[in-house]
Amino acid sequence: MEINNYKQIGKGCLMGKFDICIQEWGGLTIHDCVLFQKENKRWITLPSKEFLSKEGQKKHFGLIKFNPEVFKKLEKSALELIDKIVVAELPKTEQNNSNSSLPF
Repeated sequence: MEINNYKQIGKGCLMGKFDICIQEWGGLTIHDCVLFQKENKRWITLPSKEFLSKEGQKKHFGLIKFNPEVFKKLEKSALELIDKIVVAELPKTEQNNSNSSLPF
């Protein structure tokens, strides 16, 4: 699995956007995945479509769905790969000083 096109955002809980490529599944690419973080919890969401409910509230409908066990493994792998990307993009001085202070 690879994480491609990672873009740091950092607006509220929204931390970044990225694509997931799974070579083992014939090069399947899932575009527009999103990374969220709130307090000490991080999670990803797969692409979704926004719609208005009957009450006029914005809601999202997932365009891709895995069974919970498979999604949990996918999410864990994606978070680990994102961590490597974020650390690799830090300047060398920050990498040396921040390893023990990363919250994940």
